Amino acid sequence: MPAVPPAAHTWLAGDDATSTNMQTLSALLNFLRGGTATGAPTFRAVLSSAAPSASLACANNAIVTCLPNIVYEDSDSAYNPSTGIYTAKTPGLWLFNGQVSWASNSTGVRQAYLVASDLAGAGGPIAGISHELSAALDVNGRCAATLLTRLAVNDTVRLTCYQSSGISLGYQYPPSATQPGVAMQAVWMSA
Repeated sequence: MPAVPPAAHTWLAGDDATSTNMQTLSALLNFLRGGTATGAPTFRAVLSSAAPSASLACANNAIVTCLPNIVYEDSDSAYNPSTGIYTAKTPGLWLFNGQVSWASNSTGVRQAYLVASDLAGAGGPIAGISHELSAALDVNGRCAATLLTRLAVNDTVRLTCYQSSGISLGYQYPPSATQPGVAMQAVWMSA
């Protein structure tokens, strides 16, 4: 009997890269490589809308590590919600996605980055691709970042944000149970 490929997710404009969608993509890629999709490490966390408001400010021209504090899935127990750092326990190719929502302001830019630190010794930090919001285009919205990177055991990844509005600016806006303002997820793709 021939192998049956897993069902693929149909991506639509505006779809979020949820851990479920990323697992579906991983399963399809593993199938195409002739493997299986079971047992792949995954991670997903969001920032609670009940987080203290003081912790939700990004100073002007500052880089801040976001701290998603509600962990929905962490199969390797690799995420520390008090530091916002994911420390790889399974080596291989990983796909990370992060998002940051910003409060309204009419000046400057808003950015989100996923930063991988290569602790195994091959190099320095690697920044993920970021979607940048410009005040002229969108002053109240979400920035998303994607990072596809090879991690060794103990390499780390964190979600950071930056803004240049001229003042301290809040993120996690608007907080919502169905659309979290700050989120980070990852799925292991291959060895």
